[in-house]
Amino acid sequence: GGGNYLLPGSLTVGVPGIPSDMQVGYHDGSSTTVSLRMAPGSRFSAWLNAFRVGIYSLYHGNTISGTVDLRNSTLGSMNIGDMMIGSFTNANETYKGPRVYGNVYLPEGSVNVTNLWVGVPNSDGYNQAYGYLELNGTKLTIENTFTSGVPGRAGIHLHFGPGFGFLRQRGNQMSRFQTFLTNGTFTFD
Repeated sequence: GGGNYLLPGSLTVGVPGIPSDMQVGYHDGSSTTVSLRMAPGSRFSAWLNAFRVGIYSLYHGNTISGTVDLRNSTLGSMNIGDMMIGSFTNANETYKGPRVYGNVYLPEGSVNVTNLWVGVPNSDGYNQAYGYLELNGTKLTIENTFTSGVPGRAGIHLHFGPGFGFLRQRGNQMSRFQTFLTNGTFTFD
C-alpha cells in the first residue's frame, strides 16, 4: 500500500551500534506511493544499515514512488551504510515495464554515507529509474562509492545559501565530479 505521512516531534531510527533499515516506497507487489515528511520544528536522527527510497527489487511490473522530505526538521545524527534513491536493486533484472521514483530532501546538518546509488538502472540498461537527492545546507560525505544513472533522471542538487551545502567523496574525485557538473548529474544554486 501507500500513503502520505507527516510526522511531528522526533523520529529516531536505529541507535549507535545497532543500526536499522529504513524503506520508503519499496514495492509490496502493488503500485506503491509513499511520502514521509517531517513537520516544522521536528527532529530526525538515524543510524541505518540501509536507507532505501523508491526502490524496485523483484519482478511485479508496477510503479514505485518514495519521498522522504526532512527539509523542515532539525537533523540530528545521520549515519547510513547503503543509501539507494530511485533505483533498481536487482542488477540482473531484465523485465521492462516498471518505473521507480525516489526523492530525498535533506536539511542543514551532516550526513555520512558509505555507498550512495541515485537513479541506477537494471543491468541491461533499462532506465526507468528516477532518483533525486537535494542537499539544503547538508554536508554529505560518501565514504566509498557513488553510482548514478542517466543525467536528467538521476542527480544531486546542492543549495548553497545560508546553510552552506557540501558534497565530498573520499579519494581524488575532481575529474569525476567535473564530469557530473558538465553532464548535469550535479546541479546547484
